Parts: sequence; structure tokens; C-alpha cells
Amino acid sequence: MVGLSWVKAHVGIPGNELANQQAKLAITSGEKFVIPAPYSRLKGILKNYVVNKWNEYWNSYDSASGIRVRGYINQ
Repeated sequence: MVGLSWVKAHVGIPGNELANQQAKLAITSGEKFVIPAPYSRLKGILKNYVVNKWNEYWNSYDSASGIRVRGYINQ
């Protein structure tokens, strides 16, 4: 049989008490802390944007040769 119980980890331990105080200060101080997005996330957003723009262009392109090419590629 396994028993689980919740323990306040910060109570009575000086380092954890300080961490708890700092955490409370951080959420009540009103200062914003901005963490920049990782490069991989920005790369994905940019890729989606470019692909969407290309599809808009591709679907709006009106020429006889474009229609023929589109017919082969979409099959």
C-alpha cells in the first residue's frame, strides 16, 4: 500500500523560506520579466508565415502556364 501526503517544503528551512519570500515578491512587485522566445520557435513562426504567403500567391496566380503546372503538382 502506498500513502501520499502533502508537506510544505518551505516551512522551517531557511533557504526555502528565502525562496518563498522572493517568489511572493516577484508576483506582487508588478515588474514584468520577459523571457525571449527561443530561436527554434521564431524559426517555426517564420516558416509558417512564409508558407502561408506562398500558398496565397500560388492560389491567386492566374496564367495559363501556372494553371498547367498546378494541375501536375496537385495530382
